[in-house]
Amino acid sequence: MSGKAPFVAALLALAAAGCSSVSDTAPSVPAPAPIVATTRPQPQPTPVNKTAPRPAKPTPHAPKPAPQTTPAAGINANVTRGSGNSLLVSRGSKADPVPLFRQAIVLADVRASLAGLPAEPKAEFQRGLLTLTFPRASQAQVTAAINKALTVPEVTRLRANLPP
Repeated sequence: MSGKAPFVAALLALAAAGCSSVSDTAPSVPAPAPIVATTRPQPQPTPVNKTAPRPAKPTPHAPKPAPQTTPAAGINANVTRGSGNSLLVSRGSKADPVPLFRQAIVLADVRASLAGLPAEPKAEFQRGLLTLTFPRASQAQVTAAINKALTVPEVTRLRANLPP
């Protein structure tokens, strides 16, 4: 232990000598500028005009907005609005449902009649109800596709799911 004491003393002496020489030659750092607090002007309250008319509340008898146009005008059958974005189309009197073994043939006939149309609907036939789903199409294209599908004799009920 006695050998360590002179070594520690020498180290402290070197450190003290090194610090003094570094501080003598180091460039001086300018003092930071004092921070001055500034205040923003407070916004002035807007004067209230008590004589200005208030906006009218909607009355329960206000006219309703015009209904969204649908391709129902050009369809050659009875059309009712379904839930969401769909139309329910029925043609003629209530006919007998198409038997199960015949449904695949009717669906093939419908797909053949819709082939080549720009609307490209997806067709499904279940329990006597033909469902046409249009991913994208204009109103004229939807109307043309529905009328074309109704030309198949067994199709008397149709649901058209319109594009959003």
